[in-house]
Amino acid sequence: MQSYSDSDLGLSVLNTKAGESKVELTLQKDQNFVQIDKTETEEIDPFEYGIELSGEILKLDTSAGIVGYSMEYIAKYNLFVVGTKDGSILVYDSSSFHLLEKLASVHKGWIISLTYSPVLNLLFSTSSDRLIKIFQPESKNIIELTKLEGHKDNVNAVLVDEKNLLLFSCGRDPDIKIWDLDSYSLKDIISTGEGKMGCAILNIEEKNCIGVSFFTGEIRFYNIETKLCIFTLETGVSSYYINSLLYLPKKKFIIAQISSKEIKIWKMINEELNEFTVYGTIKSEGHANFVYVDKKEESIVFACDKPFLDVFDLNSLLRKNKIQFAETPLKNSNGLLLIPSLSKIIVSAWNSPHLYILKYDSLSV
Repeated sequence: MQSYSDSDLGLSVLNTKAGESKVELTLQKDQNFVQIDKTETEEIDPFEYGIELSGEILKLDTSAGIVGYSMEYIAKYNLFVVGTKDGSILVYDSSSFHLLEKLASVHKGWIISLTYSPVLNLLFSTSSDRLIKIFQPESKNIIELTKLEGHKDNVNAVLVDEKNLLLFSCGRDPDIKIWDLDSYSLKDIISTGEGKMGCAILNIEEKNCIGVSFFTGEIRFYNIETKLCIFTLETGVSSYYINSLLYLPKKKFIIAQISSKEIKIWKMINEELNEFTVYGTIKSEGHANFVYVDKKEESIVFACDKPFLDVFDLNSLLRKNKIQFAETPLKNSNGLLLIPSLSKIIVSAWNSPHLYILKYDSLSV
């Protein structure tokens, strides 16, 4: 039995027999950062699947050109999916990191977003090719069901209304489209009067409205029934992407993640009059990309085009933690997929074919 080990990396591969190997990962804990503090054994072949340990990070070579920032976790089948610049979707096992399937060039442009509905068990992809595609995940693959046509430019984001079987979509054309998910057909349109909506859309169910971001720096909220704009929030910046919007029902917060190196937070102060006040701004060291908020609505985690993830307290807006990607080729974190149930963070790097998987004992969020 041959043994390969590298104490600096904490990686040892034991070739027990052909086609089988064990990878033992032993990582040290740094007092300043959340790191792995345990040994795990997984039945994987790191050489076959392009996995290697780099500091506290597993690096996964997708061998698929440039991956984007669109990733999604499908808990029902323990899968994570990744969109690429060439319009392909990669399907991975979330435990072994095995590539289970590559759907090559399902879009003719960059995949801008991937959105999964656990209630409907449907995966939605949007792209610069003006299409929305709908897939049904299974245990080891995803099946393409249909496509939705009607947008005249990039489709930047979708929002699923699982209760009413509706899909809202927005992009660089002036209409928010409402799709019937029973018939997979266009049901209605909300006209905004101008184009270039950004990459963010949210639903405030209690107010029966949806909010969309614009390149002007505005976030407009439209009543779904009347299709009228009922209130607008100003970010104070223009010509910047608003990468994501979140509504926190417990705190009555609206959070906008802006590519101008800041995250802006508003708090609802008068629900009947739709009055909001600026609660505060979190300054990022890089362009903020994609965010996770814990279920208790106490902490926020985001990638910021730097080799680390930031963790801030949502009450004080002070930094709680910084998860450093030390001694890795990862220069800029771009996409972020946090899977607390598996204690994993999956990060994509800008203009890179690699994914980086951080495993942790506990993340203070």
